[in-house]
Amino acid sequence: MQVIAPFLFLALCATIAICSENDGLERVRDTLKQLEVGEKLPRSIYKDTIAKLSNEKFCQACHEVVKAIIKQRKMGSSKDSMNDFLRKMCNLYTEYGTTACKGYTEINLDVILYIIDNKHDLTPERVCAIFHQAKKCVDPKAKKWIIDIPPASHNENSDEQNEVPIYKIWNVLQITDVHYDPLYKENTQSVCNKPLCCQDGTPTKPEEAAGKWGDYHVCDSPPRLFSSLYERVKSKHLDSLDAVYFTGDIISHKSWSTSKASNIADIKGFYKALYDTFKGKGVFPILGNHEGHPVDCLSPESVTDSNLSTKWLFEEAWNAWSKWLPGGAEKTVKHAGYYSVLVKPGFRIIGINSNFCFVHNL
Repeated sequence: MQVIAPFLFLALCATIAICSENDGLERVRDTLKQLEVGEKLPRSIYKDTIAKLSNEKFCQACHEVVKAIIKQRKMGSSKDSMNDFLRKMCNLYTEYGTTACKGYTEINLDVILYIIDNKHDLTPERVCAIFHQAKKCVDPKAKKWIIDIPPASHNENSDEQNEVPIYKIWNVLQITDVHYDPLYKENTQSVCNKPLCCQDGTPTKPEEAAGKWGDYHVCDSPPRLFSSLYERVKSKHLDSLDAVYFTGDIISHKSWSTSKASNIADIKGFYKALYDTFKGKGVFPILGNHEGHPVDCLSPESVTDSNLSTKWLFEEAWNAWSKWLPGGAEKTVKHAGYYSVLVKPGFRIIGINSNFCFVHNL
């Protein structure tokens, strides 16, 4: 299963340690019971928890939360009921706040329900082991993958094999993780209680004011940063460049309010700027995990529902990349967002869509 539902796991970081780790696990169980029966819930219990739990206890808490989500759906909860259940869980177990939790729930709900309804071997242990590898969560029933790599083929008649490589220094500009934020505003609050700042609010301290060119707090990149970058490259470095590598992540981190339409608009705008800036240069792009909607979502071919399938993303990728890649790459880009291009004898560029192996892409 390669569909990712980020919100499904917002709650997995939720545990609280009052006197001991066992007390923390009991607190999780108590709040889950309150949630299931509709009792009044406490405010977010996220803040005082993570640092006080060992990896083992964290994984146990993860199992409890995922089990509750699966159980709620299996008991026949409707889409609206699940939306309400998950939104409350987000408010209880994270610090994202009501606005972001509402957005995350609505955006990811269809994906969450699809996973639960169609992945019949889904277990809390499997979810936690994949998503929280850093916490060393374990799935005792996990399958070990063994991939047999075929030997390299040696075709003596191949033009590529017969060519003698000419080695010289290649000057490459790499651009990555731009996270373009059209809503970025200078001198707004760079420290806030939302997952992304530098968009609004008045800073209470001078050092918390969003900078002109960006900010090292929880902020993305302002439009003027890219205008300046492109102007600088065109005036000082363009003639010496052999190629540009763009290694993904165009969309901002405001993942609770994205849409397919807004992502497509930002993707088109970004690649148009690349094309206009680097005319005549080879540009070799790949996809980032933020280009999809919802974030991290890459569906397998078996998913054909237009509300769930991410085929649109591969189509948009080819529409943009076809300016630089040969026609032979169209099939693999549209299939899964990857390609292999022979740039010159002895030098091949392989663009891998590593998002399929990303732990958040279940």
